[in-house]
Amino acid sequence: DVFAATPTTVSQRLLIQRALERNWILHTGDVSTAFLHAALPSSAKIYIVPPPTERRVGRLWRLRKALYGLREAPRLFQEFLATTLTQHGFTRLVADPQLYEHNGTGALVSIFADDILICCAAGDLEKVKEAISAEMKVKWGTTINDTPVKYLGREWVKDGQEYVVRIPDAYWEGTLSTTDMRGCRALSTPAETGSWSKPDDSPRLDVRGT
Repeated sequence: DVFAATPTTVSQRLLIQRALERNWILHTGDVSTAFLHAALPSSAKIYIVPPPTERRVGRLWRLRKALYGLREAPRLFQEFLATTLTQHGFTRLVADPQLYEHNGTGALVSIFADDILICCAAGDLEKVKEAISAEMKVKWGTTINDTPVKYLGREWVKDGQEYVVRIPDAYWEGTLSTTDMRGCRALSTPAETGSWSKPDDSPRLDVRGT
């Protein structure tokens, strides 16, 4: 009742590979107030206390839309998303249920909760965006180029013929501050750099395992 899928890292790599192979672009977006797009089943009877300005003695509100905080809200939005995209020219892929292909243009769209990543030809971008936002309010981001673009907490940068996906420096600085390690000596690796293999002179077990 509450499960909602997320795209695999393989799918993200697939979009990067497709963009480089075909000289396509990667473009980001975000569905505004995503969960509020999904309607609750007619049989659902979920009541909430109205906000202070709307409260009346002895009255509650019955929800008709999924609300942030409901355990089933992610699943309901995902079902709404799949139905909507299918009706507007997308095919949901079997290998990754959060990866969609746009019929006609061949564009690939990866969706993590309410975050969108489009891989398509530059000339098809507006057509794909129009299909996605037909029944949803989407805040469109930017095309990933040589300027870092935030997506899923990471910085995406196109560097020549490759894409670099990295964790922002601010994350590491915050982690070091939290653990009081800003004054520590930096190392390229936290592990021993020597050989891991050591001779094993212990006696072997016989066939009976004794």
